[in-house]
Amino acid sequence: MIDTLRQLIRGSFYLAHKNTYYLIAKKIRVYPFEPSSLGFSLDKNKPRPFTVFSDGPPPYLTKICDAIVVYAKGDDLYFVLIEQKTKYENGAEAQLLNGKLFCQWLVELCKKHDYGPKGKVEYYGVLVWEPGTNWQRGTSVRPKPQATPHKEFNKYFSLEHYDYFDVLDLIGS
Repeated sequence: MIDTLRQLIRGSFYLAHKNTYYLIAKKIRVYPFEPSSLGFSLDKNKPRPFTVFSDGPPPYLTKICDAIVVYAKGDDLYFVLIEQKTKYENGAEAQLLNGKLFCQWLVELCKKHDYGPKGKVEYYGVLVWEPGTNWQRGTSVRPKPQATPHKEFNKYFSLEHYDYFDVLDLIGS
């Protein structure tokens, strides 16, 4: 289904990437960048992703998370929805949820027309706040991300001070 998503999503919405990782907001590295993954953002101002909406919609209805990284592992598909904030904010969860709803719509649309995934589909919420600041001095080793229970996501992670993480760590945790 990664190839189908590549055909659906305009290249101008793809995340910037380096050799082995995606780059979000020029601060956060998300590994791995490889053929079985696709990273994109609908949080860019130009071109606007949802031009059907007015310029003054009710709060949170058109806000979406900063980035979405889709990873295929065999027949299974993992949507990692990422929101980055300079400080912890409650509104971030609404943006993550809107990202999940958008991805669910894509999956259902593809399934309806026989392009959908053959295996399971999971949605992971990741809030990264205060990225890369105030980390333990004298070490560059960060602990493996730990999931916390959340009613909307298969797994949810709140990562304080992280400036990188690996999708495979999230899937396997």
